[in-house]
Amino acid sequence: MYNVIIYGNGNSNSINETLIRALSKYGGVHSHIGNSISSHPESEKQKFLLYNLNKFPNINKCSGFLIFKKSFLPFDKKLIPNNFIPILDSHNLNAAHILKGTDKLAITCGTSSKDTLSIASLDDNTAVISLQRYVKAFNSKIIEPHDFTVKLSKETQPYSLLVTCAVLILSEFNTKSGFEF
Repeated sequence: MYNVIIYGNGNSNSINETLIRALSKYGGVHSHIGNSISSHPESEKQKFLLYNLNKFPNINKCSGFLIFKKSFLPFDKKLIPNNFIPILDSHNLNAAHILKGTDKLAITCGTSSKDTLSIASLDDNTAVISLQRYVKAFNSKIIEPHDFTVKLSKETQPYSLLVTCAVLILSEFNTKSGFEF
């Protein structure tokens, strides 16, 4: 099971909604958001466990993804386990500052050619996403830079789209047929 932690303040549910919509189609997800715990779809076996937290948790003996919101409470960078992959908006200087001086290879999402993932094109129903550098999936497989298509069932915020694609790619889902969520 992959742990997905969305960390930070703010009332935006865009990242939660996009991740739940996608992860429910790609292995299923248990979510813990606020005071609510749900399964999507309803099943005992889910591939993902999603948390939305505004206080940094004590993480022990597990792996997963740490997705930074734009605003969050500061914490000691030593609390980020080695087996968690940080994902952040390339304009999130607070998250970049926290990660500076660590050995964490972060996945950056944005519009720059320096970002790990960016949007090559976007319309109402389809996005073309560019993986712009080599990344290592959880199974240690190296994934080469390439473009892939995402079919969207509803309007999706760009950062939420990129974060979701990062989680799927690094969770070893193949992009050859693209994604749909």
